[in-house]
Amino acid sequence: MTHILVIDDDWLSVKMTAFILNDAGYRVSKAFDPRNALKVLEHDPPNLILLDIGLPARTGFALCRQIRSASDVPIIFLSGSRDPADRVKALEAGGDDCIGKPFEPAELLARMVAVLRRADRTQRTSRAKLTIGDLSLDPVGRLASFANGREIELTPIEFQIVHTLARQAGQLVSDAALMRLVWGAQARGRNLLTVYIYRLRAKLWPGSESPIATLRGQGYMFMPAGAGRVRERVVGEAVPGM
Repeated sequence: MTHILVIDDDWLSVKMTAFILNDAGYRVSKAFDPRNALKVLEHDPPNLILLDIGLPARTGFALCRQIRSASDVPIIFLSGSRDPADRVKALEAGGDDCIGKPFEPAELLARMVAVLRRADRTQRTSRAKLTIGDLSLDPVGRLASFANGREIELTPIEFQIVHTLARQAGQLVSDAALMRLVWGAQARGRNLLTVYIYRLRAKLWPGSESPIATLRGQGYMFMPAGAGRVRERVVGEAVPGM
């Protein structure tokens, strides 16, 4: 039975969410503060976490970053705020999705299924290292390493973006296709993708030219030095194996 951990300091909200999940056939654990949440994670790891942004003593963003330092468990943020910036912060902190409160039960369950499906696909994807040019990507540790010995640990979203582009080096990957492959059907907002690409370039290739090229109005292309002539096939609606 799929195990869901609900982390929220609002007792009534947790009770209602747990009822929805139990009725849908999920096993539910509840935590009302970060300390209890971390205990559940240690002793009874969940398949997915529903995490409220506003928690006592520590924000949901901070707790998410702490969880991400040790686990790739899918995390969906719950937010009582309608501020679009919260969704951006949630994804930047390592969340997989963000849904506003109050939510429709059907929407919550549909988003959970989508996130769990993507997580399952990721787990079934080859765990072998990918090497292209002087860059090696290790899916197990989410590490990017270079021929000169430099190693950088990436967030789950950062790794998905660079791994997706590197696997299709020399091919144009449209904005829409890249967002769909990384965030799924709920993906929206090209500005967020632009921010992630900017941060990846600065993180992996500071002070030097990045192999991630922007084709304005079309998408992105990974072009390592010496890769040869660029293939002009556009990656569109579907990519084999995704």
